[in-house]
Amino acid sequence: MSKAEDKYKRLMVKSTEPDKSVYDHFIEPVGSADNNEYTNPNINTSTDNNEDTSVNTHASVNVNLASIPVAEPKKGINETHTTKAFYIRNDLAKLINEDIKNGRRGDMTKIANALFEQYYRSLGRIK
Repeated sequence: MSKAEDKYKRLMVKSTEPDKSVYDHFIEPVGSADNNEYTNPNINTSTDNNEDTSVNTHASVNVNLASIPVAEPKKGINETHTTKAFYIRNDLAKLINEDIKNGRRGDMTKIANALFEQYYRSLGRIK
């Protein structure tokens, strides 16, 4: 067994210790199950100066989940575009390849759509 395989197997063994960094952020129950008192270890509630520094840990927040807008998933290219196959002259194809060689993904589609849009605007079919 190689070193990498051995290291991988050791990483895949389930740890029996809880992740303390995650649990430190939660409010944990104190006392018996019948007692509904909760405390947060991150909040200081000591009364050294006879001041009331208690924290209301039983506060509830009323949130209407139905009123929260849900983002619509982004439509994919197959839902917004149609594939058409056509021939391009070799001299034009060479110019296109030079323009899109260092460009971003989808540049060819942008060029073709801009040209078709310009053509149909000149015919008055697109406003």
